[in-house]
Amino acid sequence: MNALPDDLRALLAAVVEALALPLADTAADHEARAMLLNRRASDAQIIIEAVLRGDRITDCTEQLRRWTAERPATYQVWAPEQTEDEEAQR
Repeated sequence: MNALPDDLRALLAAVVEALALPLADTAADHEARAMLLNRRASDAQIIIEAVLRGDRITDCTEQLRRWTAERPATYQVWAPEQTEDEEAQR
């Protein structure tokens, strides 16, 4: 098995973190999630293109993490309904 270099592994983890948004609860929340996911996908594309141009991977990773932190999920997150038995176990 070929191990990835640490800086590349960190970049890939930052991309996954940027794109791994929780599901939305309502239709309006779904639209907000879609807009945020589109923005974050665009950010990830910009960063990947910068790496392919030769920019330092560590700098690009830090930038993507900053952008992700600046744009948190602010919509209502979907949570499955729990039965009374499930709630009592908590």
